[in-house]
Amino acid sequence: MHELSIAQSMLEIIDLHVSKSGCTRCTAVTVRAGLLSAVDEEALSFAFETLCEQTAHSGAVLSVEKTYPTARCGCGCTFKVTDLIYACPECGAVTAALSGGDELDVIKLEVE
Repeated sequence: MHELSIAQSMLEIIDLHVSKSGCTRCTAVTVRAGLLSAVDEEALSFAFETLCEQTAHSGAVLSVEKTYPTARCGCGCTFKVTDLIYACPECGAVTAALSGGDELDVIKLEVE
């Protein structure tokens, strides 16, 4: 379960920004996770909540914003990929080149 190490890294980022801002705790965090990052949202939420319990950030709310890769097919069609099994909607080819969708970023913190 790599979500535990992701949650730990998120807490390190949160601690760094909270201390730099002079605030005392984080109340909410938003993460952007691409389809190709293979993050299980429930597992990440559970790991984050569990790790936060013994910190000043206990009770912080985690929101996950999903992103999807874009595929460009040899036929010229460009389309959004919403599943790991996909085909070009124009020609049915399964060889489209993917771009994006592998993001995993902390994009917003709410602190007090």
